[in-house]
Amino acid sequence: MAHNPLVLLAIHRLPGHNGFLKKRIVDLCRDETSFNSAVNAALLLYSRLRPKRSRAALPSADRLKKQAELDWRRLEASRTGFRVLGEAGYPPLLAHIDDPPFLLFVRGHLPDNVSAQGNVFEQAKLSAQGKLFAQGSLFEQGELSAQGNVSAQSSQGPAGKPAVALVGTRRPSASALREAYRLALEFSLAEYPVVSGLAFGIDKAAHEGALDGPGPTWAVLAGGVDSPGPRSHRRLAARILEKGGALIGEMPPGEFPSKYAFPRRNRILSGLCRGCVVVQAPEKSGALITAAFALDQNRDVYVARSGLEGQASGGSRALEEQGAPVISSASDIMRDWGCHETIRRVKQISLPETPGELAGMMRQEMDGRLRGYMGGWFAY
Repeated sequence: MAHNPLVLLAIHRLPGHNGFLKKRIVDLCRDETSFNSAVNAALLLYSRLRPKRSRAALPSADRLKKQAELDWRRLEASRTGFRVLGEAGYPPLLAHIDDPPFLLFVRGHLPDNVSAQGNVFEQAKLSAQGKLFAQGSLFEQGELSAQGNVSAQSSQGPAGKPAVALVGTRRPSASALREAYRLALEFSLAEYPVVSGLAFGIDKAAHEGALDGPGPTWAVLAGGVDSPGPRSHRRLAARILEKGGALIGEMPPGEFPSKYAFPRRNRILSGLCRGCVVVQAPEKSGALITAAFALDQNRDVYVARSGLEGQASGGSRALEEQGAPVISSASDIMRDWGCHETIRRVKQISLPETPGELAGMMRQEMDGRLRGYMGGWFAY
């Protein structure tokens, strides 16, 4: 019964964020023969095994059942799947951090390097012959297998390339915005996945730079992936999905993020990646929380050179003083990783001064080798 997606959703709803504990409870409840007995056993085990300092009241089995059913319907409506900690398809790098999420919700596409099976919703729907919602409660349909969950090396790109996080302040300088765009475009041209948080400022520029190249970009959200925020970035989220990227998060569908959800989101953002680039960050920036998580997770942390100047760069300069390498291009990171792959360099060029220069830029743009962003022109 433990592989019933509805049971997994119910256990994910238990208070607290201890993914390993919830995974242990799933394993201990594996022999239960019904949903009710599985949830009752899970509640009893959770009350005994959770840390003594945990004071949150446990929900009733009835409430968990109704919430899991609602979560399932929202998953169906938004075409969202989820990955289970400890099972095939869960990002390997993320599984090895100190506190990985028990369920990782995924909307869109993550590379499947293990099998070609569909996502958890599609597999469960097939196992119930497409009649999940036609005959009363979902829990009357019997056990639904979650073993068809998407199987993927989610921390790697199409060719097994590691993902890179680009993060920074929501109020960057114009030069830092252009730098985030340029770096993301370089990684995308080499098909390294670019990961960020869909926020204003650096995050948005990173996603847009990646979208202008062939590589994927993944947005890690603090709320439910069915309602990406901020609202003004929903068109950007749609472009990410259209381009073959993904929206990722640990919050169940329909959930709006609390202020505490954003720092917790950052551990997932860094946990998915091999390296994290802080493009520009002031003191006490949320990007510094991501950098701290990255260091705790034994990831590489870098600072963009253009983000070291200006009033919004106090956090970036502090990272440099602590020993973070300063980089000017994706090639700098490749060299640090000992990778000899040639990365196409994206150069910011000045505005044309003569008709000949203008004609040359127009030819580059028609050939797809010139991009404009935030008042800057980038050639490659």
